[in-house]
Amino acid sequence: TVAPGRDQGFYPANVNPHNPDHLLMTAHQRNLIVETRDGGRTWTQVPIAPEMEKAGGTAFVFFVNTGDGATTGQTFLWTSAGTGGNIGTWRTQNGGRSWTRVDGNEHPHGQMQIYQDASGAVFMAGQYSGLGHGVLRSTDFGQTWKHVGFTIEQAIVFGTPNRIYASFAWACADCDLDPNIQSAPVPGVSAWERMPRPTGMAIGAAQAAVVFDGTNYVIVTANWKAGLWRYVE
Repeated sequence: TVAPGRDQGFYPANVNPHNPDHLLMTAHQRNLIVETRDGGRTWTQVPIAPEMEKAGGTAFVFFVNTGDGATTGQTFLWTSAGTGGNIGTWRTQNGGRSWTRVDGNEHPHGQMQIYQDASGAVFMAGQYSGLGHGVLRSTDFGQTWKHVGFTIEQAIVFGTPNRIYASFAWACADCDLDPNIQSAPVPGVSAWERMPRPTGMAIGAAQAAVVFDGTNYVIVTANWKAGLWRYVE
């Protein structure tokens, strides 16, 4: 099924943790959020506030798991690509009918990933927050935020039941960038540590996935121009 919009360039879908048929996507370089509630058979456009519009578009959107299926399906967190903090991060709790700006945090071009731990705390990584570059943590499902960890540019944040991790990169084919990897034990409030840059990792992760092999948690990252990487916790 064709999603709304003049072309079909979209970022990866985000799935409602209470309903696998309910997905959100943002369009590449367009001010557009689309939504399906029937597993992709049909799509509709989610309204955004005029202040969320950016020349050239590009943003990421995520469900926030409130612990309740009905409210999770209406609660989204949306973050603009970098504008120096002018647009920032916005939140809706009514499926996009109204939006509230919750922070100046923005993501580097081409990637973003948030993380929500077992307690419900939400982590997002980025740049240009008024609280400083890096990782932000919310205990009220994204309404208010506190800075945790080092004040360095970040792009994605992910975790295991044991630790929180964050990394930096952006969609640059010819860059050689320190991935700025940092990590902290759960709950991710303190004791953050810088992790050494792995030899050969020319740039940081665009996406990360975590699996459990029966003994250890295994993290697999897909890195711009640097391939796939594996870390055993």
